[in-house]
Amino acid sequence: SRHSIYYAKHRDERNRRRREKYHNDPEYRQKLLDERKAFHADRYKDVEWYRLSEYARVKRSQDQRLADHALRQQHNARTSKQQRQRRQTDPQLGFYQGLHTWYMYHKHRFHEYVWEHWQPIVYPEKVERACAACTHTRINGIRLWFERKRHSDSDPVLYDCFQCYSKSKWSKIAPLRASGKSRFYRPSNPAILAMLEAREKE
Repeated sequence: SRHSIYYAKHRDERNRRRREKYHNDPEYRQKLLDERKAFHADRYKDVEWYRLSEYARVKRSQDQRLADHALRQQHNARTSKQQRQRRQTDPQLGFYQGLHTWYMYHKHRFHEYVWEHWQPIVYPEKVERACAACTHTRINGIRLWFERKRHSDSDPVLYDCFQCYSKSKWSKIAPLRASGKSRFYRPSNPAILAMLEAREKE
């Protein structure tokens, strides 16, 4: 009908203006991002909602790609391109990937190192639990967890996910000492080193 066409055009124009404002107005964009972050931070506390909503949505998308070879190739190519672009502008991503690779590759040598704040654990299967740092429950589980060092037997057993652990200061991440021939991960990228140096001063 005429009214339906009018309202559709009005809606499209309103959405267009919102998109333009999002891209051209940094304050407006940051406001929306903060609101979205706050909303999801609150909803993530509801594990069952997350499991039925967000995780289910992601799984449907994954199942579609597994069933469609062409779609999977397109997704992989797009993801690889985005990862390359992010690595050029986001030193945390490069640090995250390099550090994670070290832990997974050296999981049988953890006994050669002593960490002050955590004990890394790589489980044979994915373990689903809540991260003590961000409070998010890692739906479907992850293999690499960091058990916080306890000062007494009465202290609770707490675990941090790798994402939170990798955002810590380098002085906390690096082991206190090592015995053995393997060497702990040490980044060499200037951008990553600058990021870690700035983090130490925070």
